[in-house]
Amino acid sequence: MIQDLIGHGIVPIINENIGLQEEYDNDGLASQICTTIGATLFVLFTDTDGVYTDNPKSNPNAKHIQQLKIDAKGIILDENENGLGTGGMKAKLRSAIQVRRSGIKTIIANGTSLHPLDNLKISAKYTELIE
Repeated sequence: MIQDLIGHGIVPIINENIGLQEEYDNDGLASQICTTIGATLFVLFTDTDGVYTDNPKSNPNAKHIQQLKIDAKGIILDENENGLGTGGMKAKLRSAIQVRRSGIKTIIANGTSLHPLDNLKISAKYTELIE
């Protein structure tokens, strides 16, 4: 499968949390690689269908955001536990915003399905960052 991706010009960045390291930022690593190689598209996978107004796992009223302006006032990336930047989404948003500001098309999508790239055909299954 990895060879198939590479054959189509896709560079998969596969990593995992390393429990023995106190500070390890998979999302930051992926964004650095993406900007370094001059990628044209950065797809950052997570366990939700992109970005929501709140945590969709704990708030059934959270609304999916199809397009997110990277300078939106509602993006909170500090250590508070409210707003869009809570939990694991904080690091993803930081990395995604950095890549988007580099001029690279950036998408946050659900990577838990069997064929996660197929979700990119369904706009309700991802969030695209825009300027």
